[in-house]
Amino acid sequence: MAKNIFVRAQGSGKPTGWDIGFANPPAPGIVEIDLPECSGPEDIVFHLVARNAADKVIFNVKDPIWVKWVSKCPQKKGLHKQITLSGTPTDRQFTIHSDNTGRKRKLRYRLNFIGANPCDPIIINGGRGTHA
Repeated sequence: MAKNIFVRAQGSGKPTGWDIGFANPPAPGIVEIDLPECSGPEDIVFHLVARNAADKVIFNVKDPIWVKWVSKCPQKKGLHKQITLSGTPTDRQFTIHSDNTGRKRKLRYRLNFIGANPCDPIIINGGRGTHA
């Protein structure tokens, strides 16, 4: 079963911050996406929630996400080897697949938008695949 992550810009006009969570609409702030150790592969579906009917912020469908094993928000395009983009992104939704294997690590990711600055939450890959 996929993890659903809801993303909503804060404020009006050009957003300056983000609310990201597991509920729709997300509570204020940004949650870390925790994939527990030995929980196995996981699909993560990002849903962009409009602030109001006039909201023009959309995902950048040509380049919706960067994921790296770095100490701060990724500064270069690309995906960590455990992450793949699944299907075709739309302006309001896209899916990634996390292998969640190897050792535990924090993957920093950057969500890219049109009409807003990027957002940079964290995925905690617990690692080690699944128990036999």
